[in-house]
Amino acid sequence: GETEQIVAYPKKLNPDLWVMQDGVSNMHMALSFVWDWKADIISKIPEVERVTGFLYLNTVIQVKDSKLFGFVVGLNSKNSKAGPWEIVRGRGLEAEDEIVIPEPMRTVYNIELGDNARVIDLDYRIVGFSKGTYSSANPVFFVMKPRLESSLSSEGTLSYFLVHAKPGVNINELKKTILSKIDKVNVITQEEFLANDYNMATQMGAETILIMTLICTMLSALIIGYTSFSMTIKKRREIAIIKAIGGKGYQLILVILMQSLIISTLAYLFAVMLLLLVDFAMPFLAPQITIGLSWQLLLQPFFFVILISILGSLYPAIKLIRLYPADAYRTG
Repeated sequence: GETEQIVAYPKKLNPDLWVMQDGVSNMHMALSFVWDWKADIISKIPEVERVTGFLYLNTVIQVKDSKLFGFVVGLNSKNSKAGPWEIVRGRGLEAEDEIVIPEPMRTVYNIELGDNARVIDLDYRIVGFSKGTYSSANPVFFVMKPRLESSLSSEGTLSYFLVHAKPGVNINELKKTILSKIDKVNVITQEEFLANDYNMATQMGAETILIMTLICTMLSALIIGYTSFSMTIKKRREIAIIKAIGGKGYQLILVILMQSLIISTLAYLFAVMLLLLVDFAMPFLAPQITIGLSWQLLLQPFFFVILISILGSLYPAIKLIRLYPADAYRTG
């Protein structure tokens, strides 16, 4: 969920092409500066319908006594297409000393409209809370460009251009046209940009997540396997009696496997119910954390559970049916 939320902002913007500094190919943890006059050149290309530029910076933002890392978007105008798409409390930007921040921060940091947030060397007054612009890795803040570029001493530059083509235009041909008219820029499609941003986000947390996943996987395998094993061993006396009165070995194995599969499936369904409950309660308990559930994600562990439960019960079952019923019953 957090990884998906990292690309929520560029995904929502949804231009046909992204134009940025040469050597830059994504937004997350990136830095790009392009002369603003290049946007005028692009806008005059006949195939282009609209060009939207904005200034972008990743930096530390101070809100009250808390400091957090976030991304700041400097808008050319209050109606810029690069601005927040939904304000859930307050209003949008109207003055240069105002800022719009992600809505989850309101409850996490006990922030109210009118409080101040400090970006670089200047204070901004909070006038609105935006929806869908927060993740723990990159909360997105919105300010007006003139004041932000003054702090950066970057007058005359923007970070990204959002290029929307006219209907029916070949995007690849338009990409070549822009590259032929403007030097020292990189031009990529929306699909490429999102893929690059998503890969960057996953790489930054991939090793930690992989280690946590391996530890949890091994631990769950031990729990499932041991439970299946111990349930079978505890039934050795009953198995011995059934075998003594004529029970077939393969029938005993099937019964033991069925018992293990039923219990494991019920445990899995109970775990899914708990996970759905956590998903429902998370916005109230921890609004700063985003969980993304899908049926594919929920079903993937099921086959692992079934495999481990079979292996955990199959081995002791085969050993037990090879014992003499008298020995198994006498030793318990």
